[in-house]
Amino acid sequence: MEKQSVLIIDNNDVIRGNLSSRFNSIGMLTITAEDGFEGYSRACKELPNFLLASTLLPNVNGFKLSYLLKHDERYEKISIILLTSNDILSEEKNFKACKANYILKKPFKFTELKKIMGLVE
Repeated sequence: MEKQSVLIIDNNDVIRGNLSSRFNSIGMLTITAEDGFEGYSRACKELPNFLLASTLLPNVNGFKLSYLLKHDERYEKISIILLTSNDILSEEKNFKACKANYILKKPFKFTELKKIMGLVE
């Protein structure tokens, strides 16, 4: 069975590094990107199982990124989780329109993220 992969898109080096090392420690292949444009390119090229993206990204925000991927049949199966610092209710309209699978408020616990992704034994 091939390793599950996760693409982490966040312009914060600390968040990106922290999530990468945590996913690596549970045996996942991690791919990272610093902004939405790079994230979109990598998602199309690498086809990760999961994509974690901050909603506030330079160039292409997380909502737009999710919209572009979910409205393209080649990439619609990627499970997308958006990470936001904003109030979830205020983001509801954008979240529904972009068709992401889940939206999670920062800060969050890694165990909560794993549960959403179905990675908890």
